[in-house]
Amino acid sequence: RSWIARARAYSGPDEDVITSCLEMCESLGLTVNLCLHGAPGGQSGEQACGFADPLWEPAMWDVDASVRCVEHMARRWATRKSGVVDAITVVNEPSNAIPLPTLLDFYGRAYAAVRRHSADVCVVFPCYQRSFGDFASEGFCPPSHMANAVFDCHLYHCFGDNWQRETTLDEALQCARTGEEHWPCLPHLPAPAVVSEWSLRLPVWDRAFPMARQLEPLDAAAQRDIYRSLGRNQVRQFAGCGAGWFFWTWKVDAPASDGTCREPHWDARECIRRGWLDPRWWGGEPVDDDANWLAAPVADRSIGDDAD
Repeated sequence: RSWIARARAYSGPDEDVITSCLEMCESLGLTVNLCLHGAPGGQSGEQACGFADPLWEPAMWDVDASVRCVEHMARRWATRKSGVVDAITVVNEPSNAIPLPTLLDFYGRAYAAVRRHSADVCVVFPCYQRSFGDFASEGFCPPSHMANAVFDCHLYHCFGDNWQRETTLDEALQCARTGEEHWPCLPHLPAPAVVSEWSLRLPVWDRAFPMARQLEPLDAAAQRDIYRSLGRNQVRQFAGCGAGWFFWTWKVDAPASDGTCREPHWDARECIRRGWLDPRWWGGEPVDDDANWLAAPVADRSIGDDAD
């Protein structure tokens, strides 16, 4: 594997760090969706599984070892009496180059592995860069015997040529409202589903992109309104589909040289402070008094630095 020559010495498995994080969540009354983000052999050649490997092929993914990892996660952490582990996502963003029968066989085995240790934890299956029709054609909706099992999708408006070179602001806002043009489309998934990754990032880092050219001449208030519409449309869409969601991320840990947030569109706290997100939307209610909310002091809509 080409990436091994570039890799640093392995230090791990550091499972005590995960346990410590769960203990912290228990003390705060939080529950956790524990995700196998990097599977043995890699579930893709992308950096999201821990390393990028342009030579990756689906046959490199070690399915058997991945099932063992999921079972180990369930055995060690899903059995905690507090119920802090509310869900286990069996793998993150599996490549759509993996044959669907191989992926669905893994999902079935991973579900059984979790259930050997917990009857209650939710089992989450990624529907990543595939249409739900692909799963339905194989009878995996999921199967009726799989209790408390849901599909997960990651819904962004910034990655890939379609968003970067072919999509306008109006089209992005319409997609945020309806879900159409996403792959998969959330309204097509069985409810309830999970949107475990989304953000307010738009492809504006290159003026060759249509959205960058459209946003550039707008003043700060007009740009704020665009991002606020993007956030509101997404939250309402998720609520309308009965979907739970996780914004990526709570806090960006890479500040700019002047101490400000380098990537505010990925930082939930910063999005709220700037008025792009509004916590009053979380339940999907039609809250539209933007003028009153935005006129309030920034401190009044802050979620607090003490939670950093």
